[in-house]
Amino acid sequence: MLSTTIKVRILLLATTLLHSFLGFSQFKERFNAISLLSKQYPDSALQLTLELKSDAEKENNRYGIAKGHFMLGIFYHQGGEFEKAVFNYLEAIRKGEEVEYNDKVNDQINQYRYLASIFMKFSAYDLAAEYSEQALRIAEESANEAQILNLYHQQAVIKRDQGDYAKGLEIMKRILPKREKGTYSYFSVLSMMSVCYNRLAEYDSTVLISKQMIEELPDGDFKKAIPHHNMGLAYTASGEYDKAAVEFQNALYHRKFDTRRELGPIGVVNTLVDFSKLYIKTEEIEKAKSLLIEGEAIIESIQSSYKYEEWFFELYNHLSQVYELLGDLEQSRSYKAKYEIALEKYVDLYQEHDMEILVNNYFNEIETQSKEATTRRYRTIVSASLLFILALTFSINRYNAFRSRKKLNKKTVDHKLAELKALKAQINPHFLFNALNSIHSFILEDKHGIAEEYLVKYGRLMRQILNHSDSLIIPLNEELDTLQLYVELEQLRVRQGFDYEIKIDEKVKPFETNIPSMVIQPFLENAIWHGVSKLETRGKITLSIESLENELEVKIIDNGVGFDSSTPSKDGHNSAGVRLVKERLELLKESTGEKSVIEIESEVGKGTKAILRFSDQLT
Repeated sequence: MLSTTIKVRILLLATTLLHSFLGFSQFKERFNAISLLSKQYPDSALQLTLELKSDAEKENNRYGIAKGHFMLGIFYHQGGEFEKAVFNYLEAIRKGEEVEYNDKVNDQINQYRYLASIFMKFSAYDLAAEYSEQALRIAEESANEAQILNLYHQQAVIKRDQGDYAKGLEIMKRILPKREKGTYSYFSVLSMMSVCYNRLAEYDSTVLISKQMIEELPDGDFKKAIPHHNMGLAYTASGEYDKAAVEFQNALYHRKFDTRRELGPIGVVNTLVDFSKLYIKTEEIEKAKSLLIEGEAIIESIQSSYKYEEWFFELYNHLSQVYELLGDLEQSRSYKAKYEIALEKYVDLYQEHDMEILVNNYFNEIETQSKEATTRRYRTIVSASLLFILALTFSINRYNAFRSRKKLNKKTVDHKLAELKALKAQINPHFLFNALNSIHSFILEDKHGIAEEYLVKYGRLMRQILNHSDSLIIPLNEELDTLQLYVELEQLRVRQGFDYEIKIDEKVKPFETNIPSMVIQPFLENAIWHGVSKLETRGKITLSIESLENELEVKIIDNGVGFDSSTPSKDGHNSAGVRLVKERLELLKESTGEKSVIEIESEVGKGTKAILRFSDQLT
């Protein structure tokens, strides 16, 4: 019997000969042959591609080198070796710039698009958007309509995964009419629209689109599970629990038609988990447990990295909660431990594949290689002519003087940025210390239910703060999300409660406007703890954001006890958080040249108004 490798090499030779008769070049015909054989023999295809790229490098065949890196990127991508895939895609882009060939433009589009898909997987959404947009630019310049649609689809998914459901929905509505009815891509767009409507709490629209999908999909098609599942979520959220249960049951029925080896079981688990949440809401805990146990068995049977996805191992956390509700604390602790182990693996996986660091390291290495190559060229030139050495020395002296000035300026800017980050690092612990204090007080008061709710929200808040830990400037919408979580935490703690309202000028575009991070929170904190919390009745805080000429004006208004603003405050309105904000804004002015203003107006018995103004052009 012939080994697999020998079979593949014989097939490769036969396919190569066929392509030779069709007039293909040597490397092109061999790469095409490998591509044809890769689905059936992926390991052998990878090895043959490595050998062929090595041959191309020996012959300095630029096409062979670029194409070899591209195909290696695809094979590593499919095999889950993402760092190798990223490196080879980036090398394919760089090497491809040095050569022209027929399908170069389509290769470039796919290289950027595939990179964006990897960055999305590891939540590097800024990188994903950057590379997807670059692919779209190339597709539009070459009028490649099929790729243009694919890339708009990809960008809609990026927006959805970032939580910008309105923008994702807008893109999907634009591309839906261009998708051919009945095709996979058409139903994929409808499904994503349904998810976005759910997230935007537009449940009637979710149900409408889902019913349209069910009508248009043929009987026995597993894809019918998706609209049934989405309707189950919509009915659950709107409190129509009986209808939700029917839809989840229909979803599970159609999931059985999905024969895909890994994606099929994943879909089943997804439905089981969401179905169990419905039963928890209706207090049918045994039913919820039964569904989660079924899901656990499926997870244990899957042998792939999918089982380490965040939404997947959350099943263990749900099981822990269910057993706690049933009074079986031993099982609850057991599943909590399972959840924590899976969470640790998840964190390790994503830390191991930090895409921003990976890409930065790649370009730093390329820059280093470029400098080394330049240095080698200089040495050759210097050794060739003494006269040229004298001329070069003169030029280098002038260049070094310029670099010294530039380096001095950069050090000054870097110093200011370091001070800014140091101040922000003081604000975050101050912010988090107060939140932990609240949790501690609930535990001491034996209010375990509120403490648990507080901890869940605190965890979400921690994640958002960590995501922005190295950012001095962030989009307004992300800052508002963080503030919403903070206020919800404090509303749990203030005895008599308070209302919180956000008013945003229609001229302000939250997803397009940037502001300094963590500058509003200290003023909200003052409004809560030195304002409305001291009232005997329910208070109110309003956050108002308006667009002025080249400025953004933020007002934090409370109807609390107020203070005499003509005298120094004794109760915290000049708190550590506010002081740190003032210092940060002053340093930001020195670093960027952009001015900021803070004004505080207050009257005893009538409340306080804090006003912040800064440029609406921060980047």
